[in-house]
Amino acid sequence: MTQIDRRVALCAMIGAGALFAIPAAAAQRLELPQGPMRLTRRLERGMSQGAKVVVTRDWSVQFTPQRSGIAISGKQTSVNVEAPESVAAFAELEERRSTSDMFPFLLSENGLIIRTGDYVEGSDEAQAIQMAQDKIQGSELSHESRESILIALGALQSSFASLLEQMPADLFFPTSKPVNRVQAINLQNGVTGEFELTYAALSSEQGAWLKHAERQVITRIGSDERRSREVWSMAPL
Repeated sequence: MTQIDRRVALCAMIGAGALFAIPAAAAQRLELPQGPMRLTRRLERGMSQGAKVVVTRDWSVQFTPQRSGIAISGKQTSVNVEAPESVAAFAELEERRSTSDMFPFLLSENGLIIRTGDYVEGSDEAQAIQMAQDKIQGSELSHESRESILIALGALQSSFASLLEQMPADLFFPTSKPVNRVQAINLQNGVTGEFELTYAALSSEQGAWLKHAERQVITRIGSDERRSREVWSMAPL
């Protein structure tokens, strides 16, 4: 499976259980939003000791009917990053990074994502972190300061491997029911933990398209708990 396939897949597997299932959608052509829309994604990633990184991005998007489905064109219009000082180098790079290459999206007639542009989120984030690490390694900071920042960046990099990297296939035209799944995990030396995933989406009052979708992943390992949260919303410009 390619990175693009993984990113647009709705189902993430933990153990042998599927986290999501999409009901069969109706075959009739969907009504589309008229005019440009503002698509917003707010991503909060938990770090150690309660710290978190928050990235908020806005895109201007336009829906166009196609013979084989629906096309969504768009471009990034703004980005804002809130981050602890320990990962300031990453935040600076993230604010300069554009995600406009994720467009266009191609949706089926039922509104499910079947193809995206060339942008692959996970690889870009990993590249940004590597650039930040290289910048820190070459700085005049003390050895202790460098090590502290590099450890923080490493924790951030690990958090990018979460379930939030998978874009729900029905994101733009929600059809799935709310999800609440908990999966226990067993680690070495008798340490136990669990993943908890919740997801719910609402359609607009004006049509079947997205109004608000929220997904949260909680990782509990021993006494440590980290929360990552993703919120998508869409409204007329």
